[in-house]
Amino acid sequence: MYFPVYNEHTVMLFWMHLLEMRLKVVLLSIIIETLIVTAAAQINLAPHGVPLQSSNYPNYPANLAIEGPANNKWKDGCSVTAAGQVYAWWGLQLPAVAYMTNILIYYREHFAYRMDKFRLFLENGTVDQSSASGLCYTDQGIPGYPAITQNITSNMLAKNVYFVNRRSDATCFIELCYVAIYGCWKGTWETNCTDTCSPKCINQHCYPSDGFCVWGCDPQNCRNNTCNNQTGVCTEGCVDGWVGQYCNTNSL
Repeated sequence: MYFPVYNEHTVMLFWMHLLEMRLKVVLLSIIIETLIVTAAAQINLAPHGVPLQSSNYPNYPANLAIEGPANNKWKDGCSVTAAGQVYAWWGLQLPAVAYMTNILIYYREHFAYRMDKFRLFLENGTVDQSSASGLCYTDQGIPGYPAITQNITSNMLAKNVYFVNRRSDATCFIELCYVAIYGCWKGTWETNCTDTCSPKCINQHCYPSDGFCVWGCDPQNCRNNTCNNQTGVCTEGCVDGWVGQYCNTNSL
């Protein structure tokens, strides 16, 4: 019978390998937990908006894209623009301005080529669907066709979303089976956007994930005009006559 002989070097390598595997498991758990916490801080804003599109393919109106289910199946309903177009768009107009963190889009399976070279715009107006300042993402210049499911990072403050496509001939379609727009209404943050941003955040605008001020803080009523740019707290106290961590309560 053969009994393997392990020297000190072999044993050390074994324990190092075991430690490496355990570290990978721990890191993976941390990454997953971080992603879950980040996602939990947002809400799907899409059901609160009014969907519309440049034209309608019979029985496939704009609202099907936000009603679900979240898949790429044509039989479950997709919003589709009319045939024979050179320019087409699908849009969603929200009732209020929101900080949009990411946009999840399911295209029709087997037809990703129809979405090739699309552009995604986040706008505040109601007329222009494709202003240069509102461009969030473009598929133009990216080799190959887009994946049939995309999660596009946006991190923009806007009220309206437009998915835009253009062709040189009359073969332009937009086929969106599901669209979810994640973020928080401007001025809110935390899990499910239940907390309000600091009153010291300029225009009370903060990041949905951590409540930090996007545009910095307003030092009004703060002693020495000093406030924390992340939290909005008056770090050196208040001027006479004002109290509270944000110095927004009159004590007189």
